[in-house]
Amino acid sequence: ATLVVIVDLTVTGMLHMDGLADAADGLLCHATADDRLRIMRAPDVGAFGVHGRYRDIHTGGSLRTPSTDDYALAAFGVEELNFGALRLQGGARFDYTRYLPRERATITIGGRQVEVRPRTFNALSASIGALYAFGSRVRLGASASRAFRTPDFNELYSDGPHLAANSYDVGDPELRPEVGLGADVFVRVTGETYRGEIAAFHNSLSDFIAPASRGRVERGTQGTVPRLQYTNTDAVLRGVEGDMEWSLTGSLVAELTVSYVAGRFTEARDSIPIFDGTDTTFVASSRYPPLIPPLHGSFAMRFERPRFFGGAHVAFADAQRRLGDFETATPGYAVIGASAGVRLLTGAQLHAFTLRVENITDRVY
Repeated sequence: ATLVVIVDLTVTGMLHMDGLADAADGLLCHATADDRLRIMRAPDVGAFGVHGRYRDIHTGGSLRTPSTDDYALAAFGVEELNFGALRLQGGARFDYTRYLPRERATITIGGRQVEVRPRTFNALSASIGALYAFGSRVRLGASASRAFRTPDFNELYSDGPHLAANSYDVGDPELRPEVGLGADVFVRVTGETYRGEIAAFHNSLSDFIAPASRGRVERGTQGTVPRLQYTNTDAVLRGVEGDMEWSLTGSLVAELTVSYVAGRFTEARDSIPIFDGTDTTFVASSRYPPLIPPLHGSFAMRFERPRFFGGAHVAFADAQRRLGDFETATPGYAVIGASAGVRLLTGAQLHAFTLRVENITDRVY
């Protein structure tokens, strides 16, 4: 069992695109009154923010995971420059994270005992982007980024059964942080009765963190289960997504969204144990990362009037054939839903009552 107590504090200047950000830029800086007004009017002075977090993590029960103090601090800034039809955007973020286990423990990794110890991570993430307007209807954008993700407490220090996944999960106190280099492009089209956008991305992930069996098993009161240990493995993610909205009449709107992501590991991984009674055989690990969805999307129709509204939608997904370790193939499906409601104005207050029905055909998926 795990109990987590979180203290979270954020101080931010909002986003520069919002007028409140301009006020925060000026009011939260150290400057004279005239300089504060100049900063708030300037189109090329960005936003900033600071975020802090403390987690008091208590563990118990059958877990051998140590209770841990988790400290995190981040500072970020966002800037945007306008040159007529061309807009340039940039941002940077610095993260500091420290984990302090309150108990002594060891974790078995590759046949050796690794002592649980404090870990500290520092990283700089950044992105740059450009948006160009071809008249009033078409916009083209692109961006490049360097992203960073610190290993989580569970990925570093876990040592116990995961009943929901029927596995025994083990962390690695020596995990390295994930670092990703990414790029994306998009096209946005806007007309009097329609709006649409399509985007594509490519992310190259160094030291992607994912559970791997490493060819070992764990025997307990619930029988034999795979021993999954969090590891670093390089991976690549690519994808495309789009959405479109049409105003068919003044009250009737159609919406379509589609998303597709493909991921694969780019280096060799350990084999997987397969259990058959008292015998254990081994098969090759999947080349696909876990939890990557198949092609999916939705189509909806909305009817809007000032006093009432309604609509219907279909959510769909292709068959899942790109399976991670221990994942199960699933067929494609389509699920139908509908909703309707009324709006009532009482004095100065607006009340909305909505009736929603999901999965009308009771489809199993």
